[in-house]
Amino acid sequence: MRFEPVEVQLPGRGVVFRSLTTADLDRLGSFYASLSNRSREFWHRDADARTLARGHCDAIDQFDKLRLVADDGAAIVAVFELSFSIPDGDHARFAAYGLTLDERTDVRFGPCVRDDEQGSGLAPRLLAETARIALREGRNRLILWGGVQPENRRARRFYEREGFSEIGRTPLIIDMMRPI
Repeated sequence: MRFEPVEVQLPGRGVVFRSLTTADLDRLGSFYASLSNRSREFWHRDADARTLARGHCDAIDQFDKLRLVADDGAAIVAVFELSFSIPDGDHARFAAYGLTLDERTDVRFGPCVRDDEQGSGLAPRLLAETARIALREGRNRLILWGGVQPENRRARRFYEREGFSEIGRTPLIIDMMRPI
């Protein structure tokens, strides 16, 4: 699944928001390696940056996922992921909260923004584009992919500002969702 690149304007510059390509391998690895230990902990734990990038590039067009990158011309500055399937564990966890998930209308969403871009206004603009893509694919709810860790207060504040609501929590994660 692909979509046409869009230019997202930020104060003083623009970034191109587009589908991940196999040509992005080195730059994606550099993006993951550039994340602080704290950001890596919240994003993909202790996964090796190059291995993670290789896995994501190798999976292009092979699964139910759409990986999008924000490219400022010099580097990848954000990765936003959509997953159009919902694993059994998510169905069970949300059922425990009294909610039924539906793959026809729900999509899992996972953003990651480079540390020096956090708070720049980039993430809300990319989220708006991501929501448009999900709507085009017939989805009307974004579900945080894997939830958000309770100690990740900055991310929780961002999600709340952007219309996500807490649905439930486990000892390790807070599940949030947002209508589109």
